[in-house]
Amino acid sequence: MFADPNNGDYHLKSQAGRYDPNPPAADWVRDEVTSPCIDASDPNSSIGQEPFPNGGIVKMGVYGGTAEASKSYFGEPVCEIIVAGDINGDCKVDFKDFAIMALHWLESVEQVLCADNQDSP
Repeated sequence: MFADPNNGDYHLKSQAGRYDPNPPAADWVRDEVTSPCIDASDPNSSIGQEPFPNGGIVKMGVYGGTAEASKSYFGEPVCEIIVAGDINGDCKVDFKDFAIMALHWLESVEQVLCADNQDSP
C-alpha cells in the first residue's frame, strides 16, 4: 500500500501521516488506510530517524529508518503530545514501551565500546 507507485512515490500509506514529497504539498498528509508494512520489519533493527509516533519498530520499505518513514497508527486519534517514556508513540507509557527499551538496551553502549577499542594501540 504505497502512496503513488505509478509515479515513483513508495511512501507507505498511514492514517497517522506519511511524507508527501510532491509539490505543492511537500509535507505530511494523512491517508484513509494504513499499510500493513508499518512496524512490520525486524524488531531488532534500530528505528533510526523515524519520526514520532514510530511504534518502536522500523517500517518496511525504502523509507524505513529514515526521517521520511510513515508514522505509526494505533487505531485511535494520533497522539499530538510527546509523553516522556512513551517510546512507541501510542500516548501511553506501558509494558510495550518497556519491552522496546529492553530490546535495544545495550545498542549504543556496544557502539561506543567498539569505537573506544579502535583507538587503542
